[in-house]
Amino acid sequence: MLFQRLFVPKVKNYLRNNQNREDYLHFLEKLNLKIQNQQSFSFSIKQLRLESDAFMQQNAFIYDEFVLFSPQKRQLSVFQQHVLRQLSYIHDKPHCVSDYLQTLWMEEKQKSIFRHKSGQISFQARFQCLLMLGMFFVIAILQYHFVDKNLFFRYLFMALPFMLLAILWMLQIMRSFRWKV
Repeated sequence: MLFQRLFVPKVKNYLRNNQNREDYLHFLEKLNLKIQNQQSFSFSIKQLRLESDAFMQQNAFIYDEFVLFSPQKRQLSVFQQHVLRQLSYIHDKPHCVSDYLQTLWMEEKQKSIFRHKSGQISFQARFQCLLMLGMFFVIAILQYHFVDKNLFFRYLFMALPFMLLAILWMLQIMRSFRWKV
């Protein structure tokens, strides 16, 4: 129950943010294609809304802002504020919208690749930590069966603080690997 309350919302939020970023990349790609076909910025957004684009369904505020020109007072997430700032900047520069969209798509694609690679590195560090902990417990179980019990508990109480210190140190190093993207 405690696990469900603590970790399930974090996992759901992480997966939702990942999906939003993927949908945003597809949205930018489609928007750029429509603008390269000589359609205006607002008309392209309207067309994407009518095509039931997944990103547009989740983020209807874009439609309100750039097609209806009636921004609503809403509580936007950090990601939605970022999208709104980027698209507002592009909307204010009508002479080179396609170039800006292409640049924005490339930046977002690079960030996505970087997030994926940094996630792989942090996964490897977590896996090494779990492997080290598993090896410690296997060795402790073997010692319990083959060594005198008094000697086993002495070894365990001497080794356990070092093991916990090593795991905490690895977790601290892992946290320092968080890159801002």
